[in-house]
Amino acid sequence: MENLELTESALIFGGSSAAGGRNVKLRLSTLECVAPFPSGSFVDIGGGEGSYAIELLAHCQHLTLVDVHADAITVAKRRLEHSSNVEFLIAPAEQTGMPAEAFEAAFMIEVLDHVNDTQATMKEAYRLLKPGGRLYLTAPNKLFPMETHPLHIGSKFYGPRWAPFLPWMGWLHKRIATARVFTVGDLSRLAEGAGFVNMQVDYLMPPFENYPRLQALAEWVGKTPLRRFGVSLCATMRKPG
Repeated sequence: MENLELTESALIFGGSSAAGGRNVKLRLSTLECVAPFPSGSFVDIGGGEGSYAIELLAHCQHLTLVDVHADAITVAKRRLEHSSNVEFLIAPAEQTGMPAEAFEAAFMIEVLDHVNDTQATMKEAYRLLKPGGRLYLTAPNKLFPMETHPLHIGSKFYGPRWAPFLPWMGWLHKRIATARVFTVGDLSRLAEGAGFVNMQVDYLMPPFENYPRLQALAEWVGKTPLRRFGVSLCATMRKPG
């Protein structure tokens, strides 16, 4: 694999899902099933090129998309150029600089696995929410047996298929993986540390966006106890108020 840009924590910057794709729609529909989206103002933290913002605009009166990568913001602006109720901000997830208590809902879709400081990111989301506001997030599930991000060994990068069951080997995963994985307990501790309450979690099976023949199988497995081994954790939590 070619050289990839890494953060201060030696993690890759998150990529953006295809706009309008199955991956985006399944993540958002799973989150909405856990806790219905409110109305009002939303913030999409680590929103990248706007693939999720495009869908979220149908649920809110105003949306702010935040991302640390200026190139991603440029793409998002182009995709959403005809939307009058969206604004953009280039800033890290840990410290956006926006006013406190400005949003009814905050979204962090596959963001915690890439940021430099997970607890600071959670505290910033808490700060941005109005009392009673809700955080919606997804993060890679440590129980999913396959690594989904590139591996960094020495000075080279390798595809994740070279390391089946790597997420289950915590010590090795931390050494060579380029994105974090989480357990429900990990998310619960982060939520409590930031001040959130009432965390609820569901599991997302692989969307198999590029493998239609496997989609029905994934949907069936998602209705069994094996769903706990899904590719992502989909969690919601509330700011007291």
